[in-house]
Amino acid sequence: TGEYWFSSMNKADPSKSRVIEWMIDHENVGAVTELDWNISASSQIKAGLWLHDQQPPGPPVTQRKYLATAQGLKFDGWSVLADNERHRIISPYASWFKSFEQVDVEAGLRYVDLRLGALTAYNNTGKVAGISDPDAARAAGGVNAMASAEAKTLDAWLPFLGMNWRLDRQTSLLAHAGRTYGLDVNLFPYYYAQQAAFKAKGVSFQSLWDQLELETADNFDVGLRHVREDWYAGATLFYALHQNKQSTIYDPVVDARYPWNVADASRYGIELEAGMQLTEAWSVSGNYSWNRFRYDQDLALSSKVNLATDGKQVVDTPEHLINLGTRYRMEAWTLGADVRYVGERYGDVLNLEKVDAVTLVDVMLQYRLNRAVNVTLDVRNLFDTEYVGPISAADDAIANFTAAMNGVTGNGSQYQYGAPRSVFVSLAGQF
Repeated sequence: TGEYWFSSMNKADPSKSRVIEWMIDHENVGAVTELDWNISASSQIKAGLWLHDQQPPGPPVTQRKYLATAQGLKFDGWSVLADNERHRIISPYASWFKSFEQVDVEAGLRYVDLRLGALTAYNNTGKVAGISDPDAARAAGGVNAMASAEAKTLDAWLPFLGMNWRLDRQTSLLAHAGRTYGLDVNLFPYYYAQQAAFKAKGVSFQSLWDQLELETADNFDVGLRHVREDWYAGATLFYALHQNKQSTIYDPVVDARYPWNVADASRYGIELEAGMQLTEAWSVSGNYSWNRFRYDQDLALSSKVNLATDGKQVVDTPEHLINLGTRYRMEAWTLGADVRYVGERYGDVLNLEKVDAVTLVDVMLQYRLNRAVNVTLDVRNLFDTEYVGPISAADDAIANFTAAMNGVTGNGSQYQYGAPRSVFVSLAGQF
């Protein structure tokens, strides 16, 4: 429970600046139960059930709008005014594991039944724009039937298969295949903000809601790992095909833009890892990943213009990542250092806003009080390097459309500051 504040500021014309207060009332409850059955010494069956019940968001349903003035913030109506029923997930799953002489095999299947709660929108114009209490505003505005939708159920089957083939005592060949899913519910705030255009064409939110699909990804990887007494090394090749990836599209019939599950993307690359025990007290390790995550098509920006997204790197996805670490242990003390390299990445799918690569250094000191308890001092970003942290951006780089409703230019990407030098002290026990 609380509020999340964000803003779209226009220095040239302050009258178009807005500050949004997103009122959040969020609660999750759930349960997981699992049965493990050892059929024999070398085979096992698992079966379980995952239950999840969530009080939204998302999508956002209660957002106050404020005008930024020289005197401060002035209430200026409702950016979003709605109610949302709870979401729920029912997901049974089962797996089978069998260990043969040289090969371990695991296969399984999960079913996901996802129910999105009904959305009831309320009118936010007229006298409602002057009522700041959400319950009173809903009562005064009345139900907005064109912007409302009934509960919707989405489902998916998620199979997986894994294998570990022991070529010899030190070397293993590993292979995995499986499907995963994801879902964003960003459609509603887009519809609500542009409801006049949709209503003019007789397009209800329910008609769009009915066509919403789950995003899925088919993932494949194969790797080789070799382990010796004082060193190890491994390499993994991976490939993934993403279907129904959500992107904001242009609809020429309505002359509006909104999120839709239309984009396909592919991801492939390699991961390398290695480690060595240099002495009884001193060890080193490292890993490297090369990740090509690209859109497979152009996206429509207007009825005549497409965004040239085909082949562009997905937002906030560095192509190169390197991690190097070392540990020195002496009796009860452990001293460590890690170097993290994050390669160049982009804040928009057109790959015009490049974020420079960054190298960060972390150090740690740990003391073992006894066999079960450790106290650790961690210093992250030791040299207090300034860098860009996570990037949030619309998949099609036209989030500027949402901001443009307030007269704001730019592609709408949000760049967060990277964490400065941070010091942590922790106490951990294992009993």
